[in-house]
Amino acid sequence: MEWNQSFDLTLKTYGVNARQLAQKSGVSEITISRFRKGRQPMNTDNLNALLSALPQKIQNHFFKLLLGEDAFAQPKLEDLIEDMDSQELARCLRILANRVAVTSLEGVKEKAVL
Repeated sequence: MEWNQSFDLTLKTYGVNARQLAQKSGVSEITISRFRKGRQPMNTDNLNALLSALPQKIQNHFFKLLLGEDAFAQPKLEDLIEDMDSQELARCLRILANRVAVTSLEGVKEKAVL
């Protein structure tokens, strides 16, 4: 999906008013309208201002439409571990060991209170 199409559909989906967005972003309504209709490209400064004026949830929706849902997929833990070098793996194991130790201590404290 093209930039302007993703932006237009995002605003429609969330019922964002172009006038209010123009006031918040400092980008004129005419510029927003022309971009949404594909009549004028949007420069990066104006696009940044428009997106910054929107809540994070709406920004995320825009990028999911633009890039596709797969762009936001979380990598599998197994794949991350397989790609680690020995130093990264050792650091990860230390973090896990500390986490297990803290969790175990919290469990002991809860039992002592009971």
